[in-house]
Amino acid sequence: IVSNCRGNRDIIKDNLNGFVIEKYDSQEFVEKIHQLYSNNALLKRVKGNTEESVVKYSEKNVVQSMSYIYSSYFESKNE
Repeated sequence: IVSNCRGNRDIIKDNLNGFVIEKYDSQEFVEKIHQLYSNNALLKRVKGNTEESVVKYSEKNVVQSMSYIYSSYFESKNE
């Protein structure tokens, strides 16, 4: 469960691998916790999808992606 701000929305897709709620909305936060607590099938689905996101945003993959971005930038400057 994350607040609706940049960065969080990039990783968490609402109702797929978690929930995106509006900032400072404590009632919605409580509701999402209750949904996960009371619906085991939903919890398992979200958890399974979250595990896929963890791999996508692993340190290794992020560093590799950033390395490619910087390499491409510097190569274009040398042309």
